[in-house]
Amino acid sequence: MAALLCWLIPLGGHLSAQDELSPPDHLPDDQMLLLKTAANGVQIYVCGANVWDGPEYVWTLKGLDATLYDANGAKVGILYTVNVWEPTWKYVDGSKVVGQTVYGDSYLDYFSPRNPLLKAESNTGYGLLSGVDYVERIGNTRHLRLMSSCDKKHDGAEQRVDFTATYAFYTDASHWFDHISQVLSQLLKRLTSTVND
Repeated sequence: MAALLCWLIPLGGHLSAQDELSPPDHLPDDQMLLLKTAANGVQIYVCGANVWDGPEYVWTLKGLDATLYDANGAKVGILYTVNVWEPTWKYVDGSKVVGQTVYGDSYLDYFSPRNPLLKAESNTGYGLLSGVDYVERIGNTRHLRLMSSCDKKHDGAEQRVDFTATYAFYTDASHWFDHISQVLSQLLKRLTSTVND
């Protein structure tokens, strides 16, 4: 029952008037806002040889590690990276979405004036994020610049830098109620199985 409730609550709790956003310009017309979360965590940088023009050694983003919060400040999920180019959001109901940038600068660029729009590369689980098609990063702050030097002496060194951001999750409005039915069916099966056991 707890799994069922934690999936149902966001339907009424996150789509409030204060969460309404102007859809991104490049978002397909069939998409609707499903969820908005705040992220608070760290960016993990590693010092290494520069393969592009510029300094011989540079700090490069290795990954993200953040907690997701709802409008009331409750923890509702995590954001992490297995592959730095493909961020993964995991919700409290176990569902996940992995994204890839389709518009704007890379989500890795935290000084970009444009909000990157990411398309879901894959969805797993039965829950809120299993029906997500697009994710938009709205606003972001990297609280501290990297302070220590990056050179041959520090090759391989890592730094964790605090950051905050907001993420909006969108889904296909025409298929959303079918998605609800499928998820509820799976949750009820699990609940029935648990009771029978």
